Amino acid sequence: MIWRNQQQTHGCQTAEDKAWATIHLQRAEDLRYNERSAVERVNARLKDEFGGRFIRVRGHAKVMCHLMFGVLALTADPFILYCLCGTIFPGVLQEALMGQFFE
Repeated sequence: MIWRNQQQTHGCQTAEDKAWATIHLQRAEDLRYNERSAVERVNARLKDEFGGRFIRVRGHAKVMCHLMFGVLALTADPFILYCLCGTIFPGVLQEALMGQFFE
């Protein structure tokens, strides 16, 4: 089996690529890549926005507690956004809060 990143097509489409394009279906590798990127987005958001990058405690139990509070906050974030502004899109909340503070 040849993995997609090992193929050396140099911009040329193979017969298999043309067949997939003809029947308008995505490859299983492409679907798995999209799923994996969703997990990576969640992990990046946990690290960047919810304290997963810098852990200032020692010990397995304390680190696990710190990360689980981050996961809890990450899970509650869409619900809080929905309760505050009726949508789950973060940009809308930011605009709503800026309007409230500066009017």
